[in-house]
Amino acid sequence: MSNLVRDTPITMIENGVHEAELSFDPLARSRLRQRLGIGASTAVVISLSRVILQKGVRESLLGFARLAQKRPDVAYMIAGEGDAEPMLRVMAKELNVSDKVHFLGPVSRADLPMVLSAADVFLFTSLRQEGLAIAPLEAAASGLPAILSSHLTLPELVAKYVPPTDPDAVADALNATLDGPLLRNTSLLPKRYSLEHAATRYLQFFEDTVSRR
Repeated sequence: MSNLVRDTPITMIENGVHEAELSFDPLARSRLRQRLGIGASTAVVISLSRVILQKGVRESLLGFARLAQKRPDVAYMIAGEGDAEPMLRVMAKELNVSDKVHFLGPVSRADLPMVLSAADVFLFTSLRQEGLAIAPLEAAASGLPAILSSHLTLPELVAKYVPPTDPDAVADALNATLDGPLLRNTSLLPKRYSLEHAATRYLQFFEDTVSRR
């Protein structure tokens, strides 16, 4: 970007998500878990992305399978659609976790708070160098701690960072997070990633630009 704009000043404004719309909903949590046959005390991992190999969905499933060996009462919700889903279904059977893995398919904006509320930890082992992935921010707004690829460090987010291709590291991070305090009724979204903060930054930028003319 610097090579393209050269000496032109750059202002970075992070993406923001609507915190209030994504807040934890205990009733929705119970309804979805009952619909999927997941017990109230079961620890639930969720991934939310396009279900393609670049997003690390294979690595996430391998990590979850290792977690299930350490912690039998767990479930994994995979939200999203993509061409890797048939392969993941076969993998889940081969790893003996097909009864614990729930493929939710595409999730509408209206259903997103319900889906996130049903989980206890967010897992995103993308193999890509993401710009600013939105899904971890949405999960944080719902109060979910995250396990993220080590190259995706997001300042101030409540997260553990692991090599995405190391399933034991993924499993250990998930296990440690589930053993810790899970404050599911509290947003974990840093202020800098809220929609309100982003809108304020844009307005301030426009006002500053106009005043300099």
